[in-house]
Amino acid sequence: MKHGITFLQDFKLGHYMKIPPRAMFMAQVVGTIVATLVLLRTAWWLMDTVSNICNREMQKQSMDLPW
Repeated sequence: MKHGITFLQDFKLGHYMKIPPRAMFMAQVVGTIVATLVLLRTAWWLMDTVSNICNREMQKQSMDLPW
């Protein structure tokens, strides 16, 4: 829901600045894809580099996970 509200706020700002809606939409799509890829790559990197990331008892460093 928050992502949709931010998307509409960006469109409103783009309308005030006279930026074409198609360009605004493509910028939002590209930004969303880049953010998704960075998030996934970071998550996979952490899973590969931190040993026993999902097991609190076996971790060398005590990391708290949200789940």
